[in-house]
Amino acid sequence: MQRKQMSGTTKRDPRYWRNLRIFGLVSLLAGLLFAWCVALPLDRANAMTHPPRLAVCCVTPGDRGIVYEDVTFTTADGVALSGWYIPSRNRAAVMVLHGLSGNRLSRLDAAMTLAEQGYGVLVFDLRAHGASGGDTVSFGAQDALAALAFLQQRAGVDPNRIGALGLSLGAVVITNAAAQTDGISAVVLEGLGQGAFEDFPPPDDVREVLMTPYRWVVYQTLIWRRVSPAPMVDVIGDLSPRPILLISGAGGSLERRSVRRYYAAAGEPKTLWEIPEADHAGTWLARPDEFADKIVAFFDQALLVNR
Repeated sequence: MQRKQMSGTTKRDPRYWRNLRIFGLVSLLAGLLFAWCVALPLDRANAMTHPPRLAVCCVTPGDRGIVYEDVTFTTADGVALSGWYIPSRNRAAVMVLHGLSGNRLSRLDAAMTLAEQGYGVLVFDLRAHGASGGDTVSFGAQDALAALAFLQQRAGVDPNRIGALGLSLGAVVITNAAAQTDGISAVVLEGLGQGAFEDFPPPDDVREVLMTPYRWVVYQTLIWRRVSPAPMVDVIGDLSPRPILLISGAGGSLERRSVRRYYAAAGEPKTLWEIPEADHAGTWLARPDEFADKIVAFFDQALLVNR
């Protein structure tokens, strides 16, 4: 008896293909969810805590005819910080702090502006940046407190006339330090960043809603790594009654909404200056002359007239 020849292919049940498509879609969505809520935030947190170092080259205050010193000072937790100190000619001094992934050169224009007006200026590299020690960034107060101790010991500086100017991460560090000590008498906070997840304003569109889990994982990771301190929105009120100048760029953006929220939480006296045409960290470049005039006038009033 002759057997029927079997076909080389087997016809699948339609349910098989439906289930396969569902499995593929679920796998894709799970992969995207894992990437957005785990892998990418962890990578971002790692980048925030271990930024690439930029070499301190090839400009110094001396190139502008300013007398300065190469200095090194040590934080309470043993990190050596490197910078330049320009002696004071008016008994007041200002520490100048850069943002994440920068170094002292990124704030050299502001430092030189103040030095030319007679202020002592300490411009230095935060830990894990430039020529300073440490391999992990900190949002905490240690670096600014060490800078304050350095300035308080300098000849020609009145310890009651010390101010601080910080950009982004530097502004976060300054805010935390000023909340812990009265030694910082006035602060300029440029593009004040987020110290914790609670610092983000409520979402105002779908994109912001989608960013919420991503941001939560980033800042939760920073807490686990002991990098992130208390929320800025909770501590900025502790700076009162010392004067604060808050500067923000990027009109209509996250920065603008965040800085307005900080301003609302801060005590008097406080000033908010918005530069809507500027990107984050670009406020000086957007209006250099006006920026220079404002910070000099602010520190003159806070550290010279009122002291």
